Amino acid sequence: MFIIWGSKHTSKVIATVNKNFNCTHCHNIVSYQIVKETDWFELYFIPLIPLVSVYRAECPICSFGFEVDKKRVKEILTDLKAEKGKKQEDIKAAKHEDSD
Repeated sequence: MFIIWGSKHTSKVIATVNKNFNCTHCHNIVSYQIVKETDWFELYFIPLIPLVSVYRAECPICSFGFEVDKKRVKEILTDLKAEKGKKQEDIKAAKHEDSD
């Protein structure tokens, strides 16, 4: 019987920071993406155990970025949720004013 094992690298965009940043690599003005990169242990091509997870802020155009610690990522996500909630309240208030 053969045992097939290995590792796999995955990358997932978990948020987009809607602030204009000047990318130091490609010099475009962009909204940075917060990306979670994970290395997995695989058994028979099925990812089973996450080995290492790293968060990065990167440019969506050239993928140049820098590592961000988990605590800072949580702060960014909390701020984005608060901004989203405020925008939804503003939309509801505007609709309410239009109906009057």
